[in-house]
Amino acid sequence: MLFPLKLYSATLELSPSVKGCIDESLIKQIEEQSKKVCSFSDCKENLKILLNHLGYSVEVQGNRLLINDYRLIKKVRFIGLPKELLPVKKTVTLMAEGKLIDSVNLENIKQILRLKLHSFGYSEPNLSLTLKREHCGYVLLVKVESGYRLVVKEISVVAPNPFKELALSLFSPLKGRAVNYVTLREIEEKLEEELSKRGYYNGRVSISVIPEKVSSFSLEKVKPVSLFIKVEPGKLYKVRFKGNKHFDSGKLESLTTFKRARSVDEFELENSKRKIEEFYRNNGFPFVKVSYSVIEKGSTAIITFTVEEGVKVVVRRVECKGFNLEEKRLKALLGKPFNYEKVKEILSEIKALLKEKGYLSPSVSYEVDRGGDLRILVRKGPIYRVVSVSIFGDRLSCFKVPHLPLPLTYKLKKRITDSIYRCYSKKGYPDVKVDLEEELISSSPSYRDYKLILKVSPGQFYRFCYVLVRGLKRTKLYTVKNLIIIEPGEVYSREKITKQYSKLLDSRLFSSIRISEVKGEGCFSQVIDLKEGALFRAKGFVGYGTDSGYVLNGLVSSTSPFGMGVKYFLFGNYRQKEGYDAVFKLLKPAFPFKDYDVSYSIVKKEQIYESFKFDRVYYDFSIHRKASRSFSQEFSFKISRSKLKDTSIRDKKLTLERKFSYTQLYDKRDNVSNPKRGFLSKTVISLSGLLLGGNTSYYLIEERFNYLYSFGRSVLSFRFGAGAITSLEGKKVPVEDRFFLGGAESVRGYKYGTISPVDEKGNFVGGRAYGLFSLELRHPLKGNLEGALFYDSGEVFPSPQDFRLSGWYSSVGVGLRYITPVGPLRVDYGYKLKKVSSQGRGRFHISFGFPF
Repeated sequence: MLFPLKLYSATLELSPSVKGCIDESLIKQIEEQSKKVCSFSDCKENLKILLNHLGYSVEVQGNRLLINDYRLIKKVRFIGLPKELLPVKKTVTLMAEGKLIDSVNLENIKQILRLKLHSFGYSEPNLSLTLKREHCGYVLLVKVESGYRLVVKEISVVAPNPFKELALSLFSPLKGRAVNYVTLREIEEKLEEELSKRGYYNGRVSISVIPEKVSSFSLEKVKPVSLFIKVEPGKLYKVRFKGNKHFDSGKLESLTTFKRARSVDEFELENSKRKIEEFYRNNGFPFVKVSYSVIEKGSTAIITFTVEEGVKVVVRRVECKGFNLEEKRLKALLGKPFNYEKVKEILSEIKALLKEKGYLSPSVSYEVDRGGDLRILVRKGPIYRVVSVSIFGDRLSCFKVPHLPLPLTYKLKKRITDSIYRCYSKKGYPDVKVDLEEELISSSPSYRDYKLILKVSPGQFYRFCYVLVRGLKRTKLYTVKNLIIIEPGEVYSREKITKQYSKLLDSRLFSSIRISEVKGEGCFSQVIDLKEGALFRAKGFVGYGTDSGYVLNGLVSSTSPFGMGVKYFLFGNYRQKEGYDAVFKLLKPAFPFKDYDVSYSIVKKEQIYESFKFDRVYYDFSIHRKASRSFSQEFSFKISRSKLKDTSIRDKKLTLERKFSYTQLYDKRDNVSNPKRGFLSKTVISLSGLLLGGNTSYYLIEERFNYLYSFGRSVLSFRFGAGAITSLEGKKVPVEDRFFLGGAESVRGYKYGTISPVDEKGNFVGGRAYGLFSLELRHPLKGNLEGALFYDSGEVFPSPQDFRLSGWYSSVGVGLRYITPVGPLRVDYGYKLKKVSSQGRGRFHISFGFPF
């Protein structure tokens, strides 16, 4: 079988044993890319390296590339594996099956099996791993000759009387059973722990497995052994305390480290002394002194800690000399017992702040007196400055000399080196090295002036070589070509690989994405392994909301069922008091251009308001562009038909609307489902009618802005929203297209959709302008439970000209949220600050997701 590749006059040839073992799609991709790759590299050598990485054994014979083997382990078979090792069978299979033959991996498998056999008492097992060639790969034969098994026949214990009975009770159940070294170690640990609990901190337990002398072994391949257990408890240590007036001995003994370390020596004695002193200093006794003595009496040793507590100090006054620290940090210490840990935190904070400003050798200490005066003493020392920079080897002129002088700090050095790394790695030099040296130029008591010497070693220049896509089963490769943004011949950049991964992930077509790179001669080849999303997937949700009533929604999706790289969605959402939505949507990512996604939706919708309801069917064609990680845009054209019913509102009952909309989203939040910081801005501009046709004519502009600020464990969330509709050609804006507020997602405490202008009959008819403001403080309570305090305010106006900032409907309230991976289950109670005659003073809202 011969594949003529455009490697000038080279060909790719398969030996008979591997015919049909190489994916024709890979051959086609290689053939398409070879001409470009050959223009800047030794394409034959790079292809050989790439194919070797994929498991193909390749030889270069002049102008021929001969593939003579495919070194993939297709299957693992076990011979003679004992039943005790059946759980390990799965581990070995995962390690080997579907993997390329790797001697290190095979040796690891051997070691795992050998260790497991040994732990189950198998003596001198014999293991062999054999590779048997089959068509398109190998079978790994794992043969286990377990050898003789050690079985416990006798147990001997040498121990003092208090522990002999305990040791026998722990080890006796092992008699007649196979030796299990894991179990032996667990019992040994348990016995040593018991020694420590009883005060024998230096106690030791040793276990010996001694084979018995027998003339011959049974047919069952069993070797009898004796367990010899020796318990050496050592001395019994008793801990005593003197001078501890404010804390009981039991509390102080819990601070000692003997029990945890299972040892008493000079190190643990000093360690225990330090722990006790730290405890006192953190509880108001800065002048504490602790000493210890050890008196041995036969088999008992008494450890006595003598505590000189000193006076208890409550901090009455704090001052910081030599540094302007935030007053609130100092006030936090006032009126409280002296706490060394908190003082140490402040000292460390001051040191860090000084080092950020270039004071690299500060002296920071404290003094405290018995009256409660605490003084923090700061000597800044000289400031370290960068006054000049010399750079060598920067062939790309990546380094820009900053405005000097600058404080010499770790952050400055890191910023300089990182900027050079980023610049070179973007331009094809991933192996760049930057050495930074400091040279002292001049010094005085108040400053140290340095020269930075930067030496750049760019390393080799690389391009992207072959870019191969594997793993597609249903999807035709050409239908997702636009998702591949890495091109052969481009300058190599790790940033481009990250963008490639994000592009594939954002497409929502794949359940698994893995990009591996193969380093060749002057270029990197990329192997993109993809696993398509489910052909059919369904999920649903049942819940209850006070505004919406019972809620039932479901989603059915399918990924590329016809091989065209299209995602299909069928979504249904039923809300007892608000209506329903039924949506069928097709999404084609990276079409017609790489930076755009196209979608087409058909929607059937019923919406129930207090004074009316309407049915609508619309067809939506949208183009979505993700300009950056945070910024996205959407252009859509929508044709809809709606029917107004169950109302006495005097308005058009049937409406045909053609509308063009532009939406832009700028999302800098740290998390989509449970954000803690950042901001979100959403802008919508729509035009209905005019040249588009239909019997509506207006334009709409709406802005929603959300800002989150975290401090400590709390989050403060702020929301602002405003919108305006201006009618055109003298046509009224349909009531179903107007603005309404009130309910769980806008102004809580008010019934859904009841913040609205009314007509002469008292019907809520919506408005052509609105304003909305909210403030919410969220704080975690326990586990996944979170509490909230909020203030909401909003108003809907008949027209944009009526907009004003007074007389808005407002509410305050409290809420609870139960946080889940996809958002919170939310219960809020809003109390009206502006009365509504037909509603009570407050209202509960049960909903899902954050209100903003």
